[in-house]
Amino acid sequence: MNILLHYIEQKNLSIKNAELMIQADILVQSLVPQVLLVRKFNIPFYEYLKWMCFFQVRKNILELGFVYGNELNHDHGLFTSLDLKQVRHIRILDFDQLQEERLANIIVEASMLNEFKVKQSKARK
Repeated sequence: MNILLHYIEQKNLSIKNAELMIQADILVQSLVPQVLLVRKFNIPFYEYLKWMCFFQVRKNILELGFVYGNELNHDHGLFTSLDLKQVRHIRILDFDQLQEERLANIIVEASMLNEFKVKQSKARK
């Protein structure tokens, strides 16, 4: 079964959150075509060379989390969890937000950060 659909069923998501997640998935995969959607820790995870971002629902709010969010640009003001050591989250509240250039920039920046981290790791060897 599709990883997203399984998560939607498992969490019994509202129709709005289910549709937001599906549209956000389309956005991530269109911006980073090489991304691979996998299931880790019972949530949908995107891997591009290494872990990049993931979906989760907390308190009935859809969040897109970035594994290395602490290393991403914070000037856009979209991150909601600045108190965590590494991970940063963006709440996906409506369909208009998925059209914002700021969100697209964060997703692309996260993929570029993963590329840099992999190159950096290979250079050390």
